[in-house]
Amino acid sequence: MKKLGLICLTLVMVLGGLGIGYAAWTDTVNITGTANTGTVDLVVEEYSGMWAWKVPGEVPDELVITQENVAPEGALEPAVAYANAAQGVTADDIVVTFDNIFPLENGTAYWYADALIHYAGSIPVKVSFADITVSESLAGLTPTVDILYWDEIEQLWVPAEVGLQLHYCNYIMILIGLLVPQDNATQGLRGTIEGSISVIQWNEYVAPV
Repeated sequence: MKKLGLICLTLVMVLGGLGIGYAAWTDTVNITGTANTGTVDLVVEEYSGMWAWKVPGEVPDELVITQENVAPEGALEPAVAYANAAQGVTADDIVVTFDNIFPLENGTAYWYADALIHYAGSIPVKVSFADITVSESLAGLTPTVDILYWDEIEQLWVPAEVGLQLHYCNYIMILIGLLVPQDNATQGLRGTIEGSISVIQWNEYVAPV
């Protein structure tokens, strides 16, 4: 028996040395599929503004404001002043022009240049930033950015703020404004305007402190 056991042990060692072993039972599940990532995309679709016309005999003040560069009946042309927005170098650039502006309603009303923005991204976002500044040479003027949200249920524009959540196909209107106070020091000013509006994926939004 000892001799037989020695022979078996020797055989096992020889087979092991030859790389021959006992196969384990196996099975495999194959995985295939696809992946895609979402998008965050603001698309500026339309631009508008306001034009001020002198209309002799118009009450009050012979002043008429229009939202398009179309002279009302009896108006003197061209418009006395205007604020307008237009596309810049790229589709993500908005150029605003405030030309020959003056105090409205005793310096209490803003001039506005507007842009209609369509949210075309596939994931929800929140408005994370909206601001505008003026150069030092325009320091006497007050800049603002107002946000309006199109309420699909009520079918009207409603005021909104930073933190507003947007989903695919929502619309917002941004109003870039300048207030000219009734102050002689604000006459003859020239300068530049800079600003932006940004959105971020909704789950990464951090409310401003």
